[in-house]
Amino acid sequence: MKKLFCSLFFIIIISLQGCSADFTRYINLKDNTSKNYYYNEIIKKFSSNEPFEVEVFDNNFYKTFKVEDEYKNIITGFFNSLTSDNFIDPIEKKADEKLFEIVIKFKYKTYYVTIIDENSIYISPYDGYIKSDFIDMSKIDKNYNLYSFCKFITNKKEPL
Repeated sequence: MKKLFCSLFFIIIISLQGCSADFTRYINLKDNTSKNYYYNEIIKKFSSNEPFEVEVFDNNFYKTFKVEDEYKNIITGFFNSLTSDNFIDPIEKKADEKLFEIVIKFKYKTYYVTIIDENSIYISPYDGYIKSDFIDMSKIDKNYNLYSFCKFITNKKEPL
């Protein structure tokens, strides 16, 4: 019985020591050196004709709307119309300021395009650890304004 007690005590002590180990110091996170890191990833996927799905999430009503294939060209057109002048320094993000989220789902990666207002958005992946790409849409053609696109989709379609 004494052997069992000592063995159990030893196992508990060893397992509790594992909880206090600091393994995070070995994780090497990349630093975002460019303002358009996620944009470049998305453009690569578009140019390789990787299939994708698009959904619009309305943060005011907490409803999701599926975007049909005929409207996906607006998303690709938006990304193709961006220039380096559209990428801005990070702005303060507040959770209550999000109007819409466009979810772009590729086979192995999901990106979120968060619309803050009519002219400001940011791009981040579902599981990203690099700072988001911030974009100013004020100088983009009105046909590709994502705020207007989200309003159109949410007014036209029934939620999922």
